Amino acid sequence: MSGQPPADSSALAERDPRFPSGAWAGFFQQRTDRPTGQDMHFRGGRLTGAGADDCGRFTLAGTYDVARGVAEWTKSYARYAVHYRGFAEDGSLWGVWSLPSGADRGGFRLWPEKSGRRGASRRTRADRPAVVSGDVNAADAFADSLRERLEPAGTP
Repeated sequence: MSGQPPADSSALAERDPRFPSGAWAGFFQQRTDRPTGQDMHFRGGRLTGAGADDCGRFTLAGTYDVARGVAEWTKSYARYAVHYRGFAEDGSLWGVWSLPSGADRGGFRLWPEKSGRRGASRRTRADRPAVVSGDVNAADAFADSLRERLEPAGTP
């Protein structure tokens, strides 16, 4: 995959362990869990990268905030873009994706590949999570309910 950071950006490499640059894998939910993989680079508050999933190849561009533990980016395919907004927590990035038109949205969860956690949740089912209508920065009840729907495979 492409999306390599510029050679001169090493001075800005993120040191916060919640935002490690490199390969990430996980899933997004759209009627079922759908696997995705990408290279993500975190440098000086900017998130860049590229990857591929069953929708095609894409690039990533966005921001992250170490103080708040939040990341926000656009996943751009050849013909459309998807907005992602999530929390860096429990060794993963998790949150909500949405189409700019508002026509569709769902949950997602990603892990650095070096963590060894990959794949879809054990709660794969034919419907979308019921709590994707709120903002990721909303109340703790929203975060807790979304977190429950995004458990990784093998979690009791």
